[in-house]
Amino acid sequence: MKVLALAVASAALVACLGEIGDGDGKIGGGTGPGGGPGGENPPGGTADKFTPSASRLHKLTRTQYLNSLRDVLGGPITIAKDAIEDDSEKNGFVSIAMSSVSISSRGIEQYEAAAYSAAKQVLENATRKTAFVGCTPAGTTDAACTKSVLTKFGRRAWRRPLTDEELTKWVSIATDAQTKLTSFYEGLEIAVTGMLASPHFLYRVEIGEPDPEHEGWLKYTNYEMASRLSFFLKNTTPDDTLLDAAEKGELSSADGIKAHVTRLLADTASRAAFDGFFSELLQLQKLDTISRDKTKFPLMTATLGASMHAETLALFEDVAFTRDADLRDLFDSQTTFVNAELAAVYGLSGVTGTALQKITLPSDGIRVGILGQAGFLAVNSHVGSSSPTYRGKAIRERFLCESMPPPPDNVPPLPEPGTGERATARQRLEMHRKVEPCKSCHQLMDPIGLGFENFDAIGAFRDKENAVTIDPSGDLDGKPFANPKALASLLKADPRTAPCLARSLYRHASGHVEQLGETIPMNNIVKTFEGDGYRLRALALAIATSDAFRYATASTGDM
Repeated sequence: MKVLALAVASAALVACLGEIGDGDGKIGGGTGPGGGPGGENPPGGTADKFTPSASRLHKLTRTQYLNSLRDVLGGPITIAKDAIEDDSEKNGFVSIAMSSVSISSRGIEQYEAAAYSAAKQVLENATRKTAFVGCTPAGTTDAACTKSVLTKFGRRAWRRPLTDEELTKWVSIATDAQTKLTSFYEGLEIAVTGMLASPHFLYRVEIGEPDPEHEGWLKYTNYEMASRLSFFLKNTTPDDTLLDAAEKGELSSADGIKAHVTRLLADTASRAAFDGFFSELLQLQKLDTISRDKTKFPLMTATLGASMHAETLALFEDVAFTRDADLRDLFDSQTTFVNAELAAVYGLSGVTGTALQKITLPSDGIRVGILGQAGFLAVNSHVGSSSPTYRGKAIRERFLCESMPPPPDNVPPLPEPGTGERATARQRLEMHRKVEPCKSCHQLMDPIGLGFENFDAIGAFRDKENAVTIDPSGDLDGKPFANPKALASLLKADPRTAPCLARSLYRHASGHVEQLGETIPMNNIVKTFEGDGYRLRALALAIATSDAFRYATASTGDM
């Protein structure tokens, strides 16, 4: 009988989910702009006049979803890795892909099951149940207590207050379920499950409202700005302080936003959020599943990939947060963070244990900054060998924001080598820079990547390849360099790197590639970044308070 009652209650739950915006207008969707990871500015206005980009729905990323469950339910929630759909990536960032995707039928089922599991973990645990509910029910049903719980929970889960109609509906669902299941908490569990499975939780509904000062513009509401700020700066749902600020109208101006950005950036959770950005920028997630043949790479271990990932993020946090320094210091830093297995790869002595230790690298010009770290070198390698092409391509796309097209189809085989030819990657790639259709792209990538040929596929140093001494010199757009340290100096001083970092963070934060109409605010963001010493906090503040982040235009359905 109880199972039948649960089925009836669940049917009512599914019926009330409906379309996103049900009760206050259906919201359209669309697909995002194209372009590669480097990305040319797609159309959308003109460079001499600011035109906001189209508003979008943003599906929560896996991390945002799990973080939000934790924060709205008041503690850790266990959801199996395969319990929800995997994230996809577009233009180098998950956030851009999430601005143009829908949830499959299978995905809906997975999210409903995950929501039910999350609700059970809270409402079937005595301690957590008491803290979450916050009132003592008078019996099997208690409309006042139910309303109190769902009012508070709904504001956190949906990132805005529920309308009177919505609240009445969900209280009714809970009450009906409580009656059928003869249990206050099990009935409440049904309502909580439904709200967590709702598109209002699974998507960031940020569509704006007409701006009276600018015809054709939309201005994100205070609650939408609370959502945008929190997911950008903490990668989770807004906290009560931010929602209270939205209720007071404090997020309607750039000046009002500034104080809250400063508070959010001071929260340690912001480090994890920006770690996520930097991991995506350098594709460090690939290190989580990296494998190498131990016969060929004896220093490879099951945990080396994780150590590589941690090393790069440790240096990033040191520069960006601990020292609040120039982000371009990442290119030429002589310090890094290693444990015993990384020290072995680097040929360093005196380091033991699994914990990372801050050390100073030898000043020989070979290993320096993030590009000399094993993580960058391993991600941009073949399974069994280094790859100057991949490494040069990564620098072009990730730090200069230049798109590199994929290899063409039907590339003809290279001429057979003569005696003694192609012993080194430099000799082999020289052939690619002489023949079409390889020539145009390899001339852009290989002269940069050849500077890292002293490092193998796990980033370990070597001075010879096939018994031939390796030449670590290269060229960056007509500027020759003798070794990786010299290249790091060129990249740090290159006028393209700071704007590229700014553009990348803006894309990650906004969920789209900037359009021509956003040129003016983007230039202002870069100018602020440069004027404040290229510091991450200054850049984040400039983005969060920019007109490009606060205004939109209506979606045409074909974003």
